[in-house]
Amino acid sequence: QPDAVEWRVDKFKAVRDAGAVLDSLGALREAIADTPLIFTCRIIHEGGFQEISEKDRLEVNRAVIASGMIDLIDTELCNGEDMIGEMKKACASFGVRLILSYHNFNETPSKAEIVERLAAAGKLGADVAKVAVMPKNYGDVLVLLGATYKARVEILDIPIIHVHGRRGGHYTDCRRAVRIRSHLCHRKSQLGAGADPHRGNSEGMGGAAL
Repeated sequence: QPDAVEWRVDKFKAVRDAGAVLDSLGALREAIADTPLIFTCRIIHEGGFQEISEKDRLEVNRAVIASGMIDLIDTELCNGEDMIGEMKKACASFGVRLILSYHNFNETPSKAEIVERLAAAGKLGADVAKVAVMPKNYGDVLVLLGATYKARVEILDIPIIHVHGRRGGHYTDCRRAVRIRSHLCHRKSQLGAGADPHRGNSEGMGGAAL
């Protein structure tokens, strides 16, 4: 039983057809029952599978948020404040948690840049902040860990996800899916009054398909 399932809808051929997306989403929800579901329409230059306009991505994201069938939705920081603001407003209306993410599959940026990205996610109203990078050596792994630690203890009080890939190894495609601790993304009934989605600080993990 996975902690969560992520649907990367950017690989779905009919992604621009909100009705088709909702039909498939309904079938997926039925199949996974109460397992927390993350919905992601990834932009192409951060690992997406096809070119999808901002207008189409926003339209399908809004429809899915309003459907009541997802628990979290992931969108990139690079989308800018207007699109993120629209998605945050929709998420607040329908009880969906917003993951704001940054991906770099070429390298590991500096510690300062990673911290800046995580802080930006918090400022824009993320419920979860995420960074995914490509370490090339053990030092890069320590940079990622140090940045996450600094963001956790000095800046953010929301859950943090960090993901690292490894070329030539078992985790070559960390775009496909990530595990998230179940206490970060319980079904909406468990995220109501009395639940604390911020417990657990941060979790780092290699990318892996669920």
